[in-house]
Amino acid sequence: MTGYKVKCVNEVRAYHIGGASLRVENPRLYYFVVRNAIWTIAKNSSMSMFIPRLTLLFSESFISFILHHAFIKRDPRLLKADIQGLVEGIKNLSTAISKRIFIQKNRKVSERFINKIMDARVDIKLLFPRTL
Repeated sequence: MTGYKVKCVNEVRAYHIGGASLRVENPRLYYFVVRNAIWTIAKNSSMSMFIPRLTLLFSESFISFILHHAFIKRDPRLLKADIQGLVEGIKNLSTAISKRIFIQKNRKVSERFINKIMDARVDIKLLFPRTL
């Protein structure tokens, strides 16, 4: 984004799922959501927040994805994708952590700012879908 000014507006919430190539019924979507969330936490969280954020993510993934896909949707393809995303995210955590060193060294904002925008608040409505 060379040449552009970027601004973060913390009060804004974007609820987005899916995209042009991966629709909600596509198992790859859930694989990438879970795996990439693990890697984002590994690359950007401060060390003091790393374990709490990872724990919260695992809890949220278990409730919002695994239980929902196993017992509500009863879709083994989605359940398999959830589990594969978790396994792949954990298995390749060392790659994300090696990228963390570069990211932490070169970022232009304070650790406090990063912690603020990666606030670990949970939206209960999203954590427990209406179907649970």
